[in-house]
Amino acid sequence: MSVRRWRWMAPIAALAVAAAACSSSGGGDETQEPPEEEAVTDEAAADEEPADLADAVVAADDPWAPGALVIEDSGTHELDVIWPADTFPDELAAYEDAGFVDGQFVVFGDGTPELGGFSAAHQFDDAEGASAALGVLGDWHREPANAAIVFGLEATNFSSLDEIEGFPFGDDNVVLVQRGDVFQVVIVIWQTDNVVHLLRAVMPAGDDAREDAVFDLAAAVDARQG
Repeated sequence: MSVRRWRWMAPIAALAVAAAACSSSGGGDETQEPPEEEAVTDEAAADEEPADLADAVVAADDPWAPGALVIEDSGTHELDVIWPADTFPDELAAYEDAGFVDGQFVVFGDGTPELGGFSAAHQFDDAEGASAALGVLGDWHREPANAAIVFGLEATNFSSLDEIEGFPFGDDNVVLVQRGDVFQVVIVIWQTDNVVHLLRAVMPAGDDAREDAVFDLAAAVDARQG
């Protein structure tokens, strides 16, 4: 595994201004209703209720320099879908221990067969739980076999792993590129308070334009988290 620092200057300020100028979209249909409980303080209720995660995932009007983004699917990301118990019991248990509350996902492309993209946001009870989940996702995506699973590829498609440091996303982040002779998978995972964001995309090996575009996408999502 190689570790390198990314000399990338994202237009974070410009993205933040643009995000602030846009009103956030709804998403009530996909927000889980909190269970009925005894009366609690407003502060405690805010910690327990699922957030509107629509702004925490990729949107159709986010920047994509190689072309235009196409949202192919979206919805609530259930825990038993994130980590099926019969396949990833350890990761499932870790998410449960971390206090998973709610999740949302988006499947996206750019109108070509060369890109397959996925964006998700997972909310936890608190920032400590989100930090633990960041570690789980980072470790899982470092394994070539797991990066291959999500895109229906063979683990032998990937021969090296780059771990890139120096990105300004969130409170903490993990940025990985699983590289092979035919395909590469770019993976960006970051934590904003009690939410963990996951952005990954498979593309042809050596596709620098799409690789950089994934980082721009992450910057756009991160700028909305203000």
